[in-house]
Amino acid sequence: MNEVDIPLDAEGLEERRAAGRELVTAFRNSGVDVVDNVDTAPGKPAVTLTIPDHNSLLQQSGGDAALVPDAAARLQRLMTDRGIDALVKVVEWGPGIALKVAVASPHDAHLLSQLVMDNLSTEHRAALRLRNTFAAAEISKNEIRAEAGVVRLGDVSAEDAVVLYRALGGEADAIKDLDLDDWRALDLLTELLQKTVSAAADADVTARAKPACATCIAARPHRITLGSLYADHAQHLADSLTASVQARTCPAPPTS
Repeated sequence: MNEVDIPLDAEGLEERRAAGRELVTAFRNSGVDVVDNVDTAPGKPAVTLTIPDHNSLLQQSGGDAALVPDAAARLQRLMTDRGIDALVKVVEWGPGIALKVAVASPHDAHLLSQLVMDNLSTEHRAALRLRNTFAAAEISKNEIRAEAGVVRLGDVSAEDAVVLYRALGGEADAIKDLDLDDWRALDLLTELLQKTVSAAADADVTARAKPACATCIAARPHRITLGSLYADHAQHLADSLTASVQARTCPAPPTS
């Protein structure tokens, strides 16, 4: 049996899988969905990524399929300049085409992840920070994303809306004993959240109640749709939320 035919041991395979997860996360943070594949053979690339042509990475080439080779060449140059051992080629993907990136080793995968993260747009960087800030405030099921030059806040459940309102320092008595199953309470919560988030972001943020129907509330509870912010206001919201959470969780210094 040749050496290349010997499968990787468990540690080596997990290292490749972790590298694949890191790459997928990095690309998704940049607004690009990728399909990853980890090879078990030592002589094969550690991780192979497929980037469908409808993703924003290729749309940066003008959305024209004829320009995809240009996108591939640019990505190849970027990786070569960073010393990343990886090969990019254009492949068929369903009815269209895609980029396929074969990354030689977990170390190269880590370098590529860093390259992607270093080149996040202002909007994607703000969206990532805001997602992390929401998660730190225990609002993990958020829909924050960068899109068309803005950061879209998206839907939050009524329960998460209460968490966000409180985390931003909203007046507790205003939502005391709210029945979140009642659409009238949802309207009140929406109004309060809109004012609180707008003040924290230093910008007007729209908020719209999305009450669930009586027959579907068990599967899809009441929600509130928040609007979009420019990146600097999204960062301002993250600053405000971080400061508010820290103020509530950190003990006050002793007085002399």
